[in-house]
Amino acid sequence: MRDPLFENKLIASYLVSVLIILALPLFIDRVLFGDQTRQAPKETSKASIETDVKIFEDYYAEADPRRGAKRITLCTSCHTIEPGAPPSIGPNLWGVVGRPIASKADYQYSVTLKSLEGEWTPEKLDRFLKNAQIFAPGSMMVMQVPNPSERAEIIKYLEVLPEGAPE
Repeated sequence: MRDPLFENKLIASYLVSVLIILALPLFIDRVLFGDQTRQAPKETSKASIETDVKIFEDYYAEADPRRGAKRITLCTSCHTIEPGAPPSIGPNLWGVVGRPIASKADYQYSVTLKSLEGEWTPEKLDRFLKNAQIFAPGSMMVMQVPNPSERAEIIKYLEVLPEGAPE
């Protein structure tokens, strides 16, 4: 005999799973980086993103990939970062710096990302992490990293990762 509440239990387990997936990055951020007050991301425009490139270069020059190794845990809830690993919710980020945009054959990118030309440079990744919906409207990436220092550390880590993870 079948449990009359089987469908309800199935739906509840699905909803709990989704809640865990969405809350995990926030929980990890709180545990790793303490009780730092976060400001809500401001509405950004293309003009403000373009002017931030010069500011990003300063942050990037001082970025520590070891700190980026800790911050990357926010990304690993949706991405893998091991060589040859299959994609998760998002594509594998191993070797992303310098790789052509939307070039992983095993991942289905949005139409907007497929239409972009060139490679993922640190500056493009910075703009994408700041607000993916402005950089590539329709992208499935919804996570934003409003702090330029944090973005620079994550990107620096991704850049040095194929050469050997920083200690």
